Amino acid sequence: MIEEREKTDVDVASEQSEAVVQSIVGNSKVSSMSTRKTQKKIFIVAMLFLPIVHWLVSWIYINGSSLLMAFQDDYGKFTLSNFPEVYDMIFNAERNNALRNALLNSMKSFFVSEFIGVPISLVISYFLYKKIWGYKTFRTIFYFPHIISSIVLVLAVKQLLSPLGPVNALFENSAHPLPTEGLLHTPATAMNTIIF
Repeated sequence: MIEEREKTDVDVASEQSEAVVQSIVGNSKVSSMSTRKTQKKIFIVAMLFLPIVHWLVSWIYINGSSLLMAFQDDYGKFTLSNFPEVYDMIFNAERNNALRNALLNSMKSFFVSEFIGVPISLVISYFLYKKIWGYKTFRTIFYFPHIISSIVLVLAVKQLLSPLGPVNALFENSAHPLPTEGLLHTPATAMNTIIF
């Protein structure tokens, strides 16, 4: 009976020591997991800090500043006189039409990109995805401008559209000859040429 008591006491002591060790080891696992979570949160905050600051400065501050400037005169005082002036600049035919032309060019560019560019992009994406006959050649031609340096590409387009270039030579004997100064140097055709 004494032996049983001693065994029981030893068993109890070993169980208690195992429980203490388990609680220490278990707590270290918990603390290492919480350390990992904290490190992960710090990493996420550090990675998002610069983009958020950039967004705050370039979007919120600039647009907020523009909104405030719409209600200020040249001296920074509050006024509503800017709005009739802008309305007059857009809709009065007797004034210089620079603002109206800028808005029209922006709308042309928007509609061309949205209603022509997006459907063409979807068709091209589908064409490349389905691997239709000739897709490798088309892919090479399609991505070729991205491979060539931008400066070389601009110079090539400028030469194509110059008065002595091949585009002008094609239209030389047609019913619709191009301007003698070239497409990019004539105000009537420059914006449409850039959009196209």
